[in-house]
Amino acid sequence: MKPIRFGVLTVSDTCFSKQNQDLSGPKLQECIRASFPDASIIATRIVPDEKEMIKNALLEWSSQGVMDVILTTGGTGFAQRDVTPEATKAIIDKEAPGLSYAIISKGMAVTELAVLSRAVSGIKNKTLIINLPGSVKGASESFGFIKNVLKHAVAHVREDRETIKCDHKHIRDLSPSKVKIHQSAYRNRNSPYPQIDVDVALAMIFEKLPIASVTECVDISKSLCRILAEDVYAKEPMPPFNASIKDGYAVKTSDGAGVRKVRNVVAAGDVPDSARPLDDDEIVSISTGAPVPQGADAVVQIEDTVLVQASSDGSRELLVEIKVAPKLYQDIRPVGSEITANELVIHKGDAITFGHIGVLATLGKVNVQVYK
Repeated sequence: MKPIRFGVLTVSDTCFSKQNQDLSGPKLQECIRASFPDASIIATRIVPDEKEMIKNALLEWSSQGVMDVILTTGGTGFAQRDVTPEATKAIIDKEAPGLSYAIISKGMAVTELAVLSRAVSGIKNKTLIINLPGSVKGASESFGFIKNVLKHAVAHVREDRETIKCDHKHIRDLSPSKVKIHQSAYRNRNSPYPQIDVDVALAMIFEKLPIASVTECVDISKSLCRILAEDVYAKEPMPPFNASIKDGYAVKTSDGAGVRKVRNVVAAGDVPDSARPLDDDEIVSISTGAPVPQGADAVVQIEDTVLVQASSDGSRELLVEIKVAPKLYQDIRPVGSEITANELVIHKGDAITFGHIGVLATLGKVNVQVYK
């Protein structure tokens, strides 16, 4: 097949008036040379977003018989002056919608904004015209989506039957079939293959599969989708202490409702205070996730309390009224309620997911053994 001959038409008001430099046109030329080393770029031109000027350029190039493919870049959007698709439709003899569909559908895998393209592809005389986006990235990516079919498309436009036949020969599966489709009368009335229970069939498959034995230790941040080569057990319970479910006050249920003295404040991340148990008529201000102090057996949410007295500078609560008598273990997450100590958390052979990585981090296991 003779080398493909290209033309690149940049459609842009600002590039035409030299307010901006044309970057998309040269980028397309670079892509053409990289993908088709023997191709020739017959002409390049910059025109403004004027329908008649775009039409005239396309007609001029397609009527000379010296270009196989004209790539336009720019003017395919929703702006009022984006008229490249309209100019293209006005002069082509027939449309080639599959090319535009390929550009849009593959472009949507990159960015959802690709759906806004109004690009048109079609044929004028013996020249294939393809609208591409105006941005450098969009133009080069879109060209990459269709470059593999351009040779075959040009062969059709040229009516190059030898090239077409050769291409079809390469894509057809010519391996001979063992099925005798012309002797259907002698087909099997019953399956020649025995019926096997699913579990037995799986066992037969796994028996033949090679067993992975080579492992490596990787950081959990690099373990996504890897196959775990070890069972993972929790060394400690989770949570490792009785934890508050709400912001409020750690209390003793035996105290019931009433005014209580605020001993101190416990926040999430604080080390559990085992210095001394909570005294009667004493409470501790506590935040969500914080360890419940020794002696407390319930948490009262802040909405069920009233401030009675604060320090003179307002920095501390001194006395707080508990309005609602608490129930035993109210709003407390007990030790090991999520994961018990020595519990098997993730099984050997599991494919590691984002959730697994989160669990591993929670357990403090930063490295895992995986199969290579």
